[in-house]
Amino acid sequence: MAPAAVDTLLTHFKDTGRNPSYYDAIISGDLGHIGKDIVIEMMQTYGYNIKSNYNDCRSFNI
Repeated sequence: MAPAAVDTLLTHFKDTGRNPSYYDAIISGDLGHIGKDIVIEMMQTYGYNIKSNYNDCRSFNI
């Protein structure tokens, strides 16, 4: 599901003309720790650094 999250983020950034730093937080739903890392890595290949404000709900330590 990480590729789908990346596609959604890329589409949103292109449609709105915004970049990740515009947002205080970017949150996805159920990717877990591994999926979160994959999203961060994939977004970097497209030139977007989301590491500082991206998290996934399933990667929180509860």
